[in-house]
Amino acid sequence: MIAETSHHAAIESIGQRLDTDQRLDTAQRLDTIDIVKALAIILVAVGHTAQGLFHRGWWTTSSFFFTDRYIYSFHMAAFFFVAGLFAAQSLAKRGAWSFTLQKLGTLIYPYVLWAVLYRATAPFTQHWRSGGTQDWRSFLSGMLRGDTGWFLITLFVCMMLVLATQWFQDWVRFAVAVAVTCMAPATGITLIDEPIHYFPFVAAGMWVGDSILQLEHVRRIPALLTAVAVFLFQFFLIAHWGPLTRVDILYLGLDGTLGLLFLSRTMSGTMLGRIAAWIGQGSLAIFLISAYFQGFGREILLRVFHTANFWLQLLVPSALAVIFPALLWHLSARFTPISWLFFWPTSQQSSSKEA
Repeated sequence: MIAETSHHAAIESIGQRLDTDQRLDTAQRLDTIDIVKALAIILVAVGHTAQGLFHRGWWTTSSFFFTDRYIYSFHMAAFFFVAGLFAAQSLAKRGAWSFTLQKLGTLIYPYVLWAVLYRATAPFTQHWRSGGTQDWRSFLSGMLRGDTGWFLITLFVCMMLVLATQWFQDWVRFAVAVAVTCMAPATGITLIDEPIHYFPFVAAGMWVGDSILQLEHVRRIPALLTAVAVFLFQFFLIAHWGPLTRVDILYLGLDGTLGLLFLSRTMSGTMLGRIAAWIGQGSLAIFLISAYFQGFGREILLRVFHTANFWLQLLVPSALAVIFPALLWHLSARFTPISWLFFWPTSQQSSSKEA
């Protein structure tokens, strides 16, 4: 574990991470939220690996479609919710200009950097992935539309909406966001559709705010039972639903996020919780570069061990996609020479000064 100040600097240095505020019990908050993010990013890795199995014809039964709907019903919603929890405090602490610059350095910078790196390495890694290689013109057009690494640019737009609605009461912001999500037609443009889709979760997080810390007063057994009940309810709804709409994701996303919060409370303070928090701290790196490690793991299993065993092909690439990017993230937090991989260097310096 790195020193507390360095830890806080690293935490403030990525856009989806929560801003450190000395009025709060920071260690308590970070542990709970990092576990939530770990659980969500593990679901991201498993979901992407499962889709790889599907595209290769290794998992085409109805269980795949159910699993895919279940994971995607809430795992990204959880990230936007926790990003909103302390967004208002971050804005008040930094001011509008500094807030915007920090988000540019910690969201738009890695969005552009890794989009370019991903495209540049495509000729060497294309056989690991599904889909064709884009020419550079199509790639640049897609990047401007928000198609590459969509989460980061969507979160940036959501943070700008936080800035634009800073004078709204929390319940009004949430109500307006939900109304727009329910009524706005899809445009087919990621940069427009995804912020409309996910801003209600940011607004919900802002509405909850500091009161999320009350979760620490819930005992572990009731928290675990609540999480189980929530996930079973999610299971029941999705088992009786067809394809999920944007409106479905509103309540399913909030329900699944609630389950992750209670499960996080169950794990907090345990060895498993500390491992999960470590993973959660590297969630940005996992999101950005997990595809490389998934592809590498799949190729090793196929070419070295000559196996397409379902469980090995699901679990091994997923584990590699989580562990190695998280390791790289923690190395970047310790060693400035590689910190540019995930955030603009001045953003780290600014965060360090404020921590």
